[in-house]
Amino acid sequence: MSRRGGRARRVSRRRSFFAAIVTVVLVAGACATTLGREELAVEYYNIGSAYFDLGELEKSASYLSRALDLSPDLARASYNLARVYVLQGRYERALDLLNTLLSRDPDNALVMETIAYAWYLTGEFELAAEWYDRALDLSPTDPDMLQNRATVAQETGHHEIAVRLLRRALEVTENRPHLWRHLAAAERSLGRYDAALDAYRSYVDAVAVPDPQVLLDYAELLESEEYYAIALEVLGRLVERDEEDSGLLARAHFARGRVLLAHAREEDRGIDAIGAALRLGFADQEAAVDLLNVVPPDSVPALRAVLIDAGLIEPGDAILRDDDEASPEAEADPDVPRADE
Repeated sequence: MSRRGGRARRVSRRRSFFAAIVTVVLVAGACATTLGREELAVEYYNIGSAYFDLGELEKSASYLSRALDLSPDLARASYNLARVYVLQGRYERALDLLNTLLSRDPDNALVMETIAYAWYLTGEFELAAEWYDRALDLSPTDPDMLQNRATVAQETGHHEIAVRLLRRALEVTENRPHLWRHLAAAERSLGRYDAALDAYRSYVDAVAVPDPQVLLDYAELLESEEYYAIALEVLGRLVERDEEDSGLLARAHFARGRVLLAHAREEDRGIDAIGAALRLGFADQEAAVDLLNVVPPDSVPALRAVLIDAGLIEPGDAILRDDDEASPEAEADPDVPRADE
């Protein structure tokens, strides 16, 4: 889900944090009046917020609680403490604080959104949807709320609602290409593959370094829709990247090998790609057997040897068709370009 608000650089946060500490020490040593008590509450809030930005949730909760002890009506301290509780999984405490804030400010869309997020994290998706809808009634063009409400819709199988919300978010905001990837997933869930491909393409075109999983999903959909040349192009971009996720990279090499062998009829390059996948730890035996059943018959012996050598299948393992008979997928297709065309 989208998280609201940007963060300053870590160095700046630390400088602000230490400045807040110095200030609170000075204030704590100097004040004894009611005004000093309020000032001290604000400084405790500042320190608690700084700890929140640094990810020190226990310390953040401690200082924000001190702020509220000194000034129970300090709304921003209540809100930030509720956020801490949400991140800690202390949802009941978070909701108590948020509902109290909402009773004081009934039209606060940000508080409603946070209540929705808390219910979402507890798995209460219907309540989450209800609160997001209430927040959107007040802020109908907020892209974060639209995206988060779309996420809830996806989780509950309401893909049409998700599509509508994501398209609205794309209409009201710029420079949020990640919305295209979510739209692609929603359209794909509805079986609208052309629309999904358009959304994937928009995401890839808008992002300098696309998410590798999205690239793989895009390539696999391209393959299933028989856009083999474009699938090879996308997979080529992916396998050339220095990815830390060797499992994902292995699947990308395997997918590339599958397109090269089964559709582009490039046995040498296809076998090389399958070998790269196996060296990276690809171990999906079912996918390997499926591949044996769709490649042209004359490519089966070489592929089978590679899979046996890697221990993915045994020499005596049978495949579903006779090696002498090509499956429909393996029939020559004059409209499928070679990978180098």
